Amino acid sequence: MLPLSPTERLVLELYDRGEQWKGIASRLKISINTAKTHGHRIIVKYMAVNLRQAAHLRRTTTYRSPLPPAQYGGRSLKRSKPRR
Repeated sequence: MLPLSPTERLVLELYDRGEQWKGIASRLKISINTAKTHGHRIIVKYMAVNLRQAAHLRRTTTYRSPLPPAQYGGRSLKRSKPRR
């Protein structure tokens, strides 16, 4: 499984709560087609048959991304001063 983008995580969470595409799009202020595109990318990243299965996989697995936390808006990995 590949890591989800922040928007993809929101789309999956809202879909799992029972939101329709129109509701997801209006909450995230994106078009319905963009919401569906995020849904398709989630299915591909989770290698799932549909979004319901992807939501189940998200709830039942403890996936840890190999990427550092800075990739997800965490503290920057850049050093303020160069190493000597």
